[in-house]
Amino acid sequence: AQGSKDRRIEGWGALGGPRRPHRLEPSEPSEPSRAMDELQGVVFVAQLPTQPPEVIFQWPPEPEAAPPIEDHPEPYGMPPSPSGSVKDHIPMPMKPSPSMEDIKAKRQCFNVPMMTFAKMMMPDDELCNRQFYLELEGKTSEDYLQMASFPCSTQGFKTPGCCWATGQADILEPLERVHRFNVVHVLNVPRSVATDDHAAVLWQVSAHLSRALVSEESRVAFLSSEVKRLRQQLEAVEIFHKEQKQDGLTGLAGLLFDLFDGLKKHGHKLLRVNNFITCHVCVFPKIEARSPPSSEQTLALTCPCEDLLQELPPDSADVVRNVVAEVKPSQSLAELSVRLGLPLGSLQRVSQH
Repeated sequence: AQGSKDRRIEGWGALGGPRRPHRLEPSEPSEPSRAMDELQGVVFVAQLPTQPPEVIFQWPPEPEAAPPIEDHPEPYGMPPSPSGSVKDHIPMPMKPSPSMEDIKAKRQCFNVPMMTFAKMMMPDDELCNRQFYLELEGKTSEDYLQMASFPCSTQGFKTPGCCWATGQADILEPLERVHRFNVVHVLNVPRSVATDDHAAVLWQVSAHLSRALVSEESRVAFLSSEVKRLRQQLEAVEIFHKEQKQDGLTGLAGLLFDLFDGLKKHGHKLLRVNNFITCHVCVFPKIEARSPPSSEQTLALTCPCEDLLQELPPDSADVVRNVVAEVKPSQSLAELSVRLGLPLGSLQRVSQH
């Protein structure tokens, strides 16, 4: 995950000339070829302990089927009458409302039953934390879906000490913790032109975002709190009869919408996970980094060390913090490598950031 501000580290040449720091965030692309027209949607699947996986969010939402229109509708619960009068009718038992399980069973996710989709895209722990592909073939060559993802297991990470929504002591029960989750990208590519390049790019996008989500889950239970909130919305029957508006999407749902919208239109998007971690995802090659500094060059900070350490993302590697704390303009990379006990190659890679 990349910090919200530019890295303020500059390299100095052997003659004292400054090297301009490489900017990690590319400028807004203007080429229409960077738009990803093949991307059809994004789906978030999550699983709680002792429960089957569920589709928590889908964008764009599946269109609702319009109810049948009757020319002469009768009052509900009354049998049809040839005369059209209802005063002589004998009331019939009211039709029971469909249960939540019945509603979920009828829901579709890209023409696949929603419950089936969730089970397919949530593998066991042995297949988590790695790339995961799925292909669905239809009757025609144009009806071909590719799904690229990076299913994650949250097991083994520390338990957060507070809830992000309240800032108070953790109030989530162990069974309310997200056990596994998956950010799924759905592509509609004709079978004749389908390549592994599309899926190979998007699983890395899922992995990059998932890393930030796991970090916030470990810090303040962001993921579990958001999944709980979205599940409560889905369990209200009225939510299935409403059209989802992008203006009303917040939290995790808003983040996933921004992800889809940015990749679909521009091929990249700068995301802020819980307004705490900033990560940049893209489907095209980034600008190549400049050559690393040589062993004779030095590093110099252009801001106080304490300020730079505070700007680093919470998931930054310890080696980055150690380098920031020890750099001096009078100390070459070779000397700094000996002082920190790091291989020169590792120190050069850290210096490029």
